[in-house]
Amino acid sequence: MQPQTRRATLRALCACTLATGSGQLFAQVLPTASLARSPAETWRGAGAHIERAISMSSSVTASLDSLTREVARILDSIGQLQRKASSLSGEISKLKERRQSLLEEYRNGLFCSGCSQTKSQILAKGETFPHPGQKIIQPTPEQIKAKDRELQSPIDDAVRRLGQVEKDLKKNQDQSVVGLEQVRLGVLFWRTASSYARLSQAAGAELSLKQLEMQAKDMEDHLAASRQLLRTARTEPERENARREMESWQRLLAKSKADAQELQDRIGTSSTRVSDRVDGEFRRIQGFVNRGELFARVGGPSEVLVFPSAPEFAMGATYLMGRLPEPGVPPSPLPSVRGFASSYQRFGGEFGQARSVLSAATAAPVAPAVSSAASPATAAAAPAAPSNLLKALP
Repeated sequence: MQPQTRRATLRALCACTLATGSGQLFAQVLPTASLARSPAETWRGAGAHIERAISMSSSVTASLDSLTREVARILDSIGQLQRKASSLSGEISKLKERRQSLLEEYRNGLFCSGCSQTKSQILAKGETFPHPGQKIIQPTPEQIKAKDRELQSPIDDAVRRLGQVEKDLKKNQDQSVVGLEQVRLGVLFWRTASSYARLSQAAGAELSLKQLEMQAKDMEDHLAASRQLLRTARTEPERENARREMESWQRLLAKSKADAQELQDRIGTSSTRVSDRVDGEFRRIQGFVNRGELFARVGGPSEVLVFPSAPEFAMGATYLMGRLPEPGVPPSPLPSVRGFASSYQRFGGEFGQARSVLSAATAAPVAPAVSSAASPATAAAAPAAPSNLLKALP
């Protein structure tokens, strides 16, 4: 670089703060770095993604709390209703057998003329058949019909109660199907949100620190050039100009290193925050899915990453944020959920230069959709994150 050009670059850099200056200016004055934004701007962009992801993962976690409570209650109701239906079926069978036996006695005249009860009914109470002063009589057709109605009445009542129980059971079973599917989608969508937070943190850190490194290298090159200029200067004014230029580059390089340390501190604080949030939510969701019979139906959460290159269905984008859809009616995706999924996909393009973090995302196979009828044992799992990616994560 010619001395005039280098000095113009120096004046431009001295006029701004490296950590907070204009990205376009940096791209112009430090062309070898090919920077579109300053490191601070890059990190602020990543921070916006991190905050968006954390906010959504927090909302998903809260919604899974209420959703799992409701679905666990539905599953418990199903068990109670099944036991009640079984009990009523047994009661109806016994009532029918009793009706058949008592009517047989009644038709054969084995009942008391005074109380109209059958022989077995009277003897069951330890009384004499027929009662004293009464006689065994042959019933009329009208009396047989009346007795039949009397014995059929508790059967009809039990059948009505069984019908209502079976109706309630069917309703709860239908709700459990869509509820369990929403729990699965909610856990998957939480994985998407937590992956978004973790990858935003890792990619933002990598790009920001890489930009700082490139800036520092450019400054060191300029500093070396100014030192060479000082050594080759022939006149005192030339030596003074070279000395001032060298000292300015030294100050800028020191400021760049201080900015780098400050940014690294902010990145470290953010990394701890993201990690703690994800770990805490992971444990909470584990507790949610252990409620009642849920764990046997949906399994637990996973820390396997969902990449921004995944399609919406593989992100759980049909999760309804805790609401149960109407059974038999395909749910309409929520605009907020689809918008979040789209934001995550855009993040992949924006921070795609963080190759050690995101390069595997474009090559990773897409996990097949999990249908509402699929069981946890047969549902296909999302692709595992590459080992280099896991090592790059905070």
